[in-house]
Parts: sequence; structure tokens; C-alpha cells
Amino acid sequence: EVKPLSYSKQCTLYQVVSFLTQAEEHILANHAPHIKYTRWHPDFLDVIPPVGGKDKGVEAILKQFHIQPEEAMAFGDGENDSSMLSYVGLGVAMGTASDTVKQQADYVTGTVDEDGVVTALRHFGLI
Repeated sequence: EVKPLSYSKQCTLYQVVSFLTQAEEHILANHAPHIKYTRWHPDFLDVIPPVGGKDKGVEAILKQFHIQPEEAMAFGDGENDSSMLSYVGLGVAMGTASDTVKQQADYVTGTVDEDGVVTALRHFGLI
């Protein structure tokens, strides 16, 4: 559902999806330098607060359960997962991940259809 811009002033926003290609990213950079954005698709960006990101979400969950980041594993495939993969002790890129994400990851596994999560968990002796 598309709502008018005035709606955003009445509530707390955590994320907005912007339909901009990589060639169009400069629009955000030029007109909204105070925001943070991460790409997860060639045509889409997550627009988040400057202090936001998947790493912050994982940080909150780990604190809740008294788990240190180095004891955690995260899986991702998009550039919007990069902060999360770097935050945890073991970042796993899925087979569909971009080359950028794969290079950043500690381990690269198969795709979802190839049971990549199970493969990684077995590889590290967790199952």
C-alpha cells in the first residue's frame, strides 16, 4: 500500500525501499546525505537511519541472549547483509551472493535451493 509522504511524519520508520538503480544512487547521495542506504538488488536500495543496519539488529538480539558476536554466525546474500556478516564471528555468503559479499564473507556456501545453510552448518560441525 502506498501512503502519502505526510504519513511518515506520524510514525517511526525503520526502513524504506527505494527503487533506484546503481546509476541513480547519486540522487540519494546528493539530496539526502544524512541517510544510509544499502543495496540488495540491482534495482532496489534499503534506506535506513544513519545508525541503523542489520549489524545493529543482530547486536540487539545477541545482547538479549548474552551471546558474544564472535560466537555468532550469520548468513546473507545481498550487500545490505555486509554489516551483519562483518559483525559476527562467522559471516557466511549464500551461493547467490554478489562477488562483493562473497569476498567479504568468511565462508561461501551453496544457494538456498542447494541447502546452503545446512551445508554450512555441517561444514562447521554444528549439525
